[in-house]
Amino acid sequence: MSTQVESPEDQNESPMMVPNDVTTALQPSKKKFLIGLIIVLLIAVTWVGSTQSGKETYTSHFNAPYFTIWFSTNWMVFTYPICMPVYLWLYGNDLAGMWRRSILVFSDKGITLRALATSTLPFTIIWEATNYMYLRALGSIPATDVTALFSSAPAFVYVLSFFILQEPLLVLRVFSVVLAISGITLFAYVDGFGSASLLGVSLAVLSAVGAALYKVCLKKRVGNADLFQMSLFLSFLGLFNLLAFWPVMITLHFTGVEEFEFRFIPWVPLCISALCSFSFNFLINFGIAFTFPLFISIGTILGIPLNALVDVVIRHIDFLNWKITATVLIIGGFLVMLTPSSDSLFLHRKLAMILQYLHKKIGLHNHYIELTNQCN
Repeated sequence: MSTQVESPEDQNESPMMVPNDVTTALQPSKKKFLIGLIIVLLIAVTWVGSTQSGKETYTSHFNAPYFTIWFSTNWMVFTYPICMPVYLWLYGNDLAGMWRRSILVFSDKGITLRALATSTLPFTIIWEATNYMYLRALGSIPATDVTALFSSAPAFVYVLSFFILQEPLLVLRVFSVVLAISGITLFAYVDGFGSASLLGVSLAVLSAVGAALYKVCLKKRVGNADLFQMSLFLSFLGLFNLLAFWPVMITLHFTGVEEFEFRFIPWVPLCISALCSFSFNFLINFGIAFTFPLFISIGTILGIPLNALVDVVIRHIDFLNWKITATVLIIGGFLVMLTPSSDSLFLHRKLAMILQYLHKKIGLHNHYIELTNQCN
């Protein structure tokens, strides 16, 4: 479970880039490629582990997705401490410098109550709402369907970026959005409009929209934050979740919305889900900073067939051809969205020139016909 998604601008510049001396230290490119390949596999495995173990938390005695989300998000507190050895490896013993640089992710003045209220609070709310809908969807439809639908998030990132970040309107990316929406619609059609499964489809799509909103708002709020700044941000998100959102869990429990007993809590799948979710989010941030951003996208795409393999082999789920087609459409939209902005802009301009030329030719042809008719 995660709100980390790949957006179009990530293909050209990493939103969590490390300083130049760090990227230099990771040369040559073969080493960077090897690191990226390892991270790709780990991202795919951790996403599958988080999703499948999250689905396993649903039992006859335990149906509490918010408790699962709250418990898993608490683990994000460890993101920044785990980054400390990486910083020491790169810079030596300058942890004070790491802290001074990292706190700038909140504001120019560092950590203040106002900065926390305008950054940590709203992003924690979006994070929890997004992951809650994702996990709730897992209780209604197969994990493969949820991950496939969630992969439409980059399309929603582009739509939101167009309105919030003033991203240019490019034909290729509009086509990507159309592919994603077509796949979502086909999923809803196969499950049957008005059926119980449609609720799961709707929740999975809403989780994709939530992840896109988180990504775009984070881009607008912190800009191109580096790995250590984002790690501190995620640690504070986990801390804020631990200290401020436990009343929500208690309220849901005692109002009967989420009923469970402590002795029936499935700790094994719960802890596996939390660990995999934490690892997935950490690897996304680490991977974007230290390797090629495209690799991160490949890792999330690989999660879909791996989830399908688990669903077929272990859960004995059969997938209809139309669902496979819907998944292919969404993945197609995802891959088209990965086209670099420069190539998308080039293609957009070429297409515009072709249309302008055709319009001119048709206009001249119509003018010739009109003159011919007048002469006759």
